[in-house]
Amino acid sequence: MGWFDRWRGRGKEDDDGRLRAWRALPRPARHDRLDDATFVVVDTETGGLDPHAAALLSVGVCRIRHRTLELSDTFEAHLRQAAPTPDDNILVHGIGRAQQSEGRDCEDVLLEFLAFAGRPWFVGFHAGYDATVLSRALRTTLGVSLDTDWLDVAMLLPALTADAPVSANDLDGWLDRCGVRNFARHSALADAFATAELFLVVLARAHAHGMRTVGDLLALQHAHLRRRIVAQSTQPGG
Repeated sequence: MGWFDRWRGRGKEDDDGRLRAWRALPRPARHDRLDDATFVVVDTETGGLDPHAAALLSVGVCRIRHRTLELSDTFEAHLRQAAPTPDDNILVHGIGRAQQSEGRDCEDVLLEFLAFAGRPWFVGFHAGYDATVLSRALRTTLGVSLDTDWLDVAMLLPALTADAPVSANDLDGWLDRCGVRNFARHSALADAFATAELFLVVLARAHAHGMRTVGDLLALQHAHLRRRIVAQSTQPGG
C-alpha cells in the first residue's frame, strides 16, 4: 500500500500527523537529474482571473517520472462552493452550479492533493497562477505552503524553440504547434495532461541542448523571464 492509499484511510484526528509527515518529506533539489526526477503537473480551474482572490473550483494533477507520463497516476477533485460563480465564468470552465454546490470539502481535497503530490517538482502552464491559487488555499486552510520553484512550460517552450517569439505563451497555440490534443479544454485534469505532454517536449529539447538537471531548466526559465521583461519594457507604452 502506497503513501496516497494509506492517506485515504485516515481519520480526522490523524490530519495533524499527516501534515507533519508531509512537511518531513525530502524536498527536491536543483541538482536532480531530469531523467530521474519526479514532476507533478498541476492545473486549476478558478472562479476568476485574479489568483489572489479567485475561488479554487477544481484541481487536476498528473505525474511524470523518469520522463514518462504515468497515465493512471492522477488526481482530480471539485471543491464545494458556498455560492456559485457567475454564469460567464461557468461558461469558461463548465463547472455548473450543481457541481459547485455538491463538490468536496476544501480541506479534504487539499489534504489528498498533498498526499498525492508529495514533494516533487511542480509544473504548470502559466505556473505562477496555479502556484498562487494553490498556495493561498493551502496556507488559509491547512497552514502550509508549496515552498519550491515551479517549472513553467509557458516560459520553457519558447526558450527552447528557435523561431518562437519571446512573448509566445498561449496554451492552445503551443498545443497546435506541438501536435498535442486536449480531450476536454478547461477541465483541470485534461489541461494538466496536455501541459504534461508539452513538458515532455520541453524535456526532449532540453536534453538535446545538453541540459541534464532541474537547475538547468530553472536557469533557462529565469533567463527567458528576464528577456520577456526587457522585451515588454522596450515596446511602445511599456
